[in-house]
Amino acid sequence: MAIKVERMTGLIGRDSDIPKIRIIRRICVEGYDTSLPEFDVDAALRKHFASCGDVVHVYIPIEELDKPLNRFAFVYLRGKDAEEKALKLSGSKVEGKKTLVSKNKEKKIVGGWNLVVKAYPFHENYLDPELAPMRAQGQKNRRAMGVTVYDNSSCPVMVEEVKSMLKCLFPASGKIDADFDMPKSGGPLMIKCLLHLYGEDAVERALQLSGLEMRQRNVVVDIICGPPPPMIIG
Repeated sequence: MAIKVERMTGLIGRDSDIPKIRIIRRICVEGYDTSLPEFDVDAALRKHFASCGDVVHVYIPIEELDKPLNRFAFVYLRGKDAEEKALKLSGSKVEGKKTLVSKNKEKKIVGGWNLVVKAYPFHENYLDPELAPMRAQGQKNRRAMGVTVYDNSSCPVMVEEVKSMLKCLFPASGKIDADFDMPKSGGPLMIKCLLHLYGEDAVERALQLSGLEMRQRNVVVDIICGPPPPMIIG
């Protein structure tokens, strides 16, 4: 889905000013088994595209929890030439393995699919009509998000100040945990943070903002955690 990102007071620079390695790219993927649980397809796609760069997030739309997955998913990548490498995997086969995928302990093959991979930049929205019926379910998602704040200022850093900045940048977040990571050989101070975002729109917006600067601090989204594994009963 296309989310409009408004530039906020305090944000510095344009997209062209952001180091390329920190920009997140979005691709669209088809060809997986839509009858499988979201957890299994998410894990398989993360593994398949790991060679292209950092797989920051995988979003597989679904209309209702007891219905099949949508026919296409979105994979969000970061890294040098990550998008180009991913596009070259179009037509490639995902490695398959048998695994438990249902409450009846049924074993199915996860993988063995030939994927179709297309670029789908953040400004694209031609898939929105097909995504509309799944929007309500997507807004129920609660995702854990790992963020690194690189502090380039010479001022003392206060944890509450960093949390306040992140709350301003990601207003749909819940509790924010933060830990300091001392710089190496004079590099910027790194503050590792864990947030919980509510709704896929908030996740999409966060991914678009990754890499921007705010108050002399560069905010980078490291990972959006995938869905929990399905419960195996019996």
